[in-house]
Amino acid sequence: MRLRNYTTMLDPLEEKFGRQSNLLFFIPALLGDLFWTAAILVALGTTFGTILGLGLNTSIILSGLIVIAYTSVGGLWSVAVTDVIQLAILFVGLTLVVWTIAGSWPYLGEIYDEYRLSFGQRALLWPTMGVLGNSKALWWDSALLLIFGGIPWQVYFQRVLASKDANVARNLSILAGLVCLLAALPPILIGMIAHTTDLAALGLPEIEDPSFVLPHVIKYLTNPVVATIGLGAVAAAVMSSADSSILSSSSVIVWNVFPKALNESQLNSIKKIRYVIWIVRVCTMLIALQVGSIYQLWVLCSDLIYCLLFPLLVTALFDPKANAAGAYAGFFVALALRLGGGDSLLGFDAFLPYPQVEGIITIPFKTIAMLAGLSTIMLISRIFPNKTAFAEH
Repeated sequence: MRLRNYTTMLDPLEEKFGRQSNLLFFIPALLGDLFWTAAILVALGTTFGTILGLGLNTSIILSGLIVIAYTSVGGLWSVAVTDVIQLAILFVGLTLVVWTIAGSWPYLGEIYDEYRLSFGQRALLWPTMGVLGNSKALWWDSALLLIFGGIPWQVYFQRVLASKDANVARNLSILAGLVCLLAALPPILIGMIAHTTDLAALGLPEIEDPSFVLPHVIKYLTNPVVATIGLGAVAAAVMSSADSSILSSSSVIVWNVFPKALNESQLNSIKKIRYVIWIVRVCTMLIALQVGSIYQLWVLCSDLIYCLLFPLLVTALFDPKANAAGAYAGFFVALALRLGGGDSLLGFDAFLPYPQVEGIITIPFKTIAMLAGLSTIMLISRIFPNKTAFAEH
């Protein structure tokens, strides 16, 4: 994609299926960003709430306004610069927190041993029956969603497509994967510390909501200086994701959805992105205030990207016979199969006869929806090979 000089993730879809197709295909991309940023604002709100003693709703609104303000003023440059600083704060701050609480590697080993006593096979670093449960299919459904559903995000491609060249884009992508693994270690260790520490015996308040584990441990199990650095690290990490997501969805709307005539002037595009940033993020704050669950919002946005956008991106890039007719057919087939499994967050039940045990679907219906969409695009494109004009009328 970098070699082809695309501007956004939707550019190859526009090139392959026609510009008007983006009026439909941008919707899951936008909703994914909206739900993802809402989850981020909830996380940032819990951190600010712990630091300042504010309510969750007040903290979400405050954190949202801060992120929106500097993103709309500075654009991609401000996001890139602040991300470098925030990443450094994240690693230094959380590593300092872990080391302050644990004190030594042997003690971390003791914490892990105690953690394993509670969680058994679920505490191991590889998939075991404790994790897989009665259905391996459900675990693989989530695993594949994590792997392939993590690809078609404008928040990632805005960095790839802004890289100096394709080699830099590829190398930084690989490096980013390794950095993500390293960045996950301190929160994992802090979670283990929270589980193995008797807070009541120390005269400390119990953790009422799992969403507050990280800031709660940092605030009450470290000294004030380390607590300030640690909570600042959490806030920095969350804001690093929020500002990127804000800019990415706004860029897609301006570049891929607005008529081309509006994109001819770079200055006009920049102004429109700033306006759209405020509109989109107000919607994001409203979602965050209504849901308040980081995990539920993350799962929902990942579903949309995995089932609907991943098949479109794959065929746009790698299937020379894919066309608009196949793309539309595949999109709606995948959407029907995914919605047929229901969604508790959106408040509707399953309407397709998927096998269930105690209300839980026992087959990987998300992966089935994705594969059905992918197959439909390829099949319909070959049955109706001359339907590319469908997207252009």
